[in-house]
Parts: sequence; structure tokens; C-alpha cells
Amino acid sequence: MQNIVAQCPQCENFCAVPNSAEEWRCPKCGEKWRSAKTKLRNQTSLMLEENVTDEQFSDCGRLRSVRFTQQVTEIGSMAFRGCRVLEKIFFLDGIERIGSFAFSECNGIRRVVLPSDLHEIGAGVFAFSKKLQRVVWSQKLYSIGKAAFAGCTSLAKVVWPPTLEEIGPYAFLANGVEELIFPPSLVRLGRESFAECTRLKRVVLPESIQEIEPEAFADCPALEQIQCGLDTIDWEKIAPGTPFLRQKSVYSGGKA
Repeated sequence: MQNIVAQCPQCENFCAVPNSAEEWRCPKCGEKWRSAKTKLRNQTSLMLEENVTDEQFSDCGRLRSVRFTQQVTEIGSMAFRGCRVLEKIFFLDGIERIGSFAFSECNGIRRVVLPSDLHEIGAGVFAFSKKLQRVVWSQKLYSIGKAAFAGCTSLAKVVWPPTLEEIGPYAFLANGVEELIFPPSLVRLGRESFAECTRLKRVVLPESIQEIEPEAFADCPALEQIQCGLDTIDWEKIAPGTPFLRQKSVYSGGKA
């Protein structure tokens, strides 16, 4: 039986709750819970001691903070999707996998510090978390999945980890980013990975880049400059609908 640490709404004591129990009493004040799972959905704060299953806490309308202990290594798909007032997430270093759309549509999150053992971010993990402003990356991260940060309109600045190799399709679609200076480890950009970023003005691509899929920078109306060492790129396919194409402000190898 899986236990979850929850806060009693009556006395605010933190207690171990059997998630599948039909009823449960707080050991401190005696408050009776008709159903542990139902009551947990009304929690404002959770401390989790075991892996989180798919959709386990999705649409918890009152949840504001969640803390993971060292026992947690995996967070399931859509585990916290739609927790619209969730503001604080406390990861520990043992987490190795975060499932697809796990924290999507969490509009209260402003800052995320990812666990240091995380190697890849799955599809849509923080998609449409519209108030997200800053991400502190794992220094072991090599891949950002499809639509992982799509629709994060408040994410204006990104400082990439030095190990990043791949950014998937639609990963930062319709994002708030203003400038992109990619790390020297980057190899591949997916289709429409930064399309519809209306505030994006400048892109610096590393010499390590090997593949840029079509429309990676499509419909970015403020994009005026791309710095890239590759001479074989068809920019008409990569950046359609941008002023960059009209001005031809491409810099090769760091020189105009």
C-alpha cells in the first residue's frame, strides 16, 4: 500500500496517509477522512515518499506546493497536470524520470530547479505553464522532449546546460524567449522547436549543430539575426515568416 505524507486540514499536522484507504483518521486531532484519495485532492501541500503514478494528482485545484523525498525516482505522466495554483516544486537529486505532461498547465509555477540526475525531459512536461519565468537545468541534461515548454509565454531568458545535445519538435513553441545562445554541445533542433516565439530577436547556433528541421524558427516576427557556421542551410524552410529573411542578417563563424 502506497503512503503519501499529507497535511491535515483540521490541525495542519503532517501525517502518513494510505492513498487507497476507504477512510483514515488524523492521529493527532482525530479528524476523519471519508476517502484518503478524495481528501488528498483538497490538499494545499504534499510531501511524497514514493514514486508518483500517472495522473495521480492531476487537477488538484488547491495544491500549492509539493516536495519529493529521496525515495522518489519517477514521476508519472500527467501526474500534476492542471494543478493551476501549484507554485512550488521541491525536487531532490534522486529523480531520474519525469513523465510526459507531468506539470503541464500549472499556471502558478514561476521557477523550477530540476533534479541534478535528470538526463532528459519528456514530452510536454511543463507545457502551457504560462507564468514560468526561469528554469535551472540539470548539468547532465542532454535532451529536451517534444513540446516540453510549449506555450510558456513568460519564459523570456534561457541559460542552457553545457551537455544539451537535442531539442525536440515544438519544444519551445509560442514561448516568451527573446534571445537564444545555444551551447557548443547542441547537435539537433526539431521541427518548429522555436516557432511562433513573437519576442525572439537573435539566435546564435554553435559549430556543433548538424541538423535543423523545417520551420524551427517559423513565424517569429521580431527575429532579425541568426549566427550560424553552416553554409548549406535553406533558411526559407527553417525561418519562414521572419524579417530575418528579408534582411539576410546571417553571420557565419562569428563574422559578418
